Amino acid sequence: MKKDFSKMFVPGALKVPAKLSAKGVLRAPKSFQGPKELILSGYCTPAENQGAKPWCAAYSASSYAENLKWRIRGFRSEIDPEPIYRHAKSIDGDPDGDGTYLECALDALLEKRLFDRELCRVKTVNSLSDLKYAIHRYGVCVAGFAITTEWYNPRNGVIRGNKAASQGGHAVTVCGYDEGGVVILNSWGREYGKNGFVYVTNKAFDDQFIYGALLTNTLSNLN
Repeated sequence: MKKDFSKMFVPGALKVPAKLSAKGVLRAPKSFQGPKELILSGYCTPAENQGAKPWCAAYSASSYAENLKWRIRGFRSEIDPEPIYRHAKSIDGDPDGDGTYLECALDALLEKRLFDRELCRVKTVNSLSDLKYAIHRYGVCVAGFAITTEWYNPRNGVIRGNKAASQGGHAVTVCGYDEGGVVILNSWGREYGKNGFVYVTNKAFDDQFIYGALLTNTLSNLN
């Protein structure tokens, strides 16, 4: 029986700023020549299942932190998304509404002392080239996509960007890229895609990417 992943998408669970600020944006230097392929999914902990909770930003932030902490510490640990979501809701200006912003979820990682607030800063990325630079320099990113119904049952674990119906914004963890697209970890469980991962082609990325966010200097103590 095919699982209905549409039940795990909550409309409005990803809040998007009415206008993306130019302040705090991370941009790739014109001289940047990164690797053509950089896949960090091997440091991702197993995909979790958000169910019907409007917590996609918090689940993405917890997976993001787990990936980075694995690289830094050398061992795997789990991070509970609930306190991340609760903190994000305390600062996002909509305490009684569903969902939150990527930046607020990342701020919760600093509030919970998972990373050094004095050292790390929340930054946003607005293009594929900037996202690749961010992954190369700082590790994985969280990102928002305006997903379509294709996401519910991606053929062979690939989002190709067909003309499926729009569903709204959804947050995921971007954990790698190559010349053809990006690799993302979703929060719809291990039965989704390929063990929780899907590949988003450049076409789908161009059509559906909203914006991304990350913390700087997270890997400063990684040799």
